[in-house]
Amino acid sequence: MDMVFSRHLPESERTRHLVVEPKRPMRLTMTEFGQINNYASAITGHPEVLGTPHDWEFWLVGTEIDDVVRNQYSDPARPGLTTNNPRYRIWVMTWGQLFDQAERRVQAFRSALELVSTDQTSRDYLQRRHAEFIPPLAASGGA
Repeated sequence: MDMVFSRHLPESERTRHLVVEPKRPMRLTMTEFGQINNYASAITGHPEVLGTPHDWEFWLVGTEIDDVVRNQYSDPARPGLTTNNPRYRIWVMTWGQLFDQAERRVQAFRSALELVSTDQTSRDYLQRRHAEFIPPLAASGGA
């Protein structure tokens, strides 16, 4: 297992864990899929983890996905999802899919928040929040 990320939100009683198994440029086969399955089973089946308020996701990421592994996808509406049980979920995806999903999420957040960041909006924000620290010349947008 190469990377583990965890997050506990104060308003939730659960902790979310993301285990990412990035592979070198290669086609993901049942060998790699078996490896991530073994990780998921071993980690979530450990006595110190069983029965605790934790959610686990495991991502296997490579450059290509073998058709045999792709046939493990369990939900056509969620490409990449192979296993979805009460203890964990396993996703198998390519780097391209991962980057595309990330870009879509960023765009969705940007649209939802209607963020526009320009030099002028940044200066305006700094002036509003920290006017006492900004010299008058800089505050007026001059030199």
